[in-house]
Amino acid sequence: MRSRLLRIALFTPLILLSGIVYPQVDQLKALFEDKQYVKAYELSKRLADEWEGIPQFDYYYGISALEAGHLSEAAMVLERIIMLYPKQHRAR
Repeated sequence: MRSRLLRIALFTPLILLSGIVYPQVDQLKALFEDKQYVKAYELSKRLADEWEGIPQFDYYYGISALEAGHLSEAAMVLERIIMLYPKQHRAR
């Protein structure tokens, strides 16, 4: 758990600021942008153990869960974003 938090703390700014490309997250983003929310949700579930806690991933995961009808899961995921970024209106 501690190493996971450390990884999140170290790499989140890099992901958000440097435009680093991760194929799994890019695939998730592409499904999301194509409004293929069920497929995006299913991919998110497979990637969650590795990517959960990364705001960019959590955003796609949470909105895809919401659009796919998994409301309680969406709320849990989006709350993580709101806790870290309270002014993130898209997550609300």
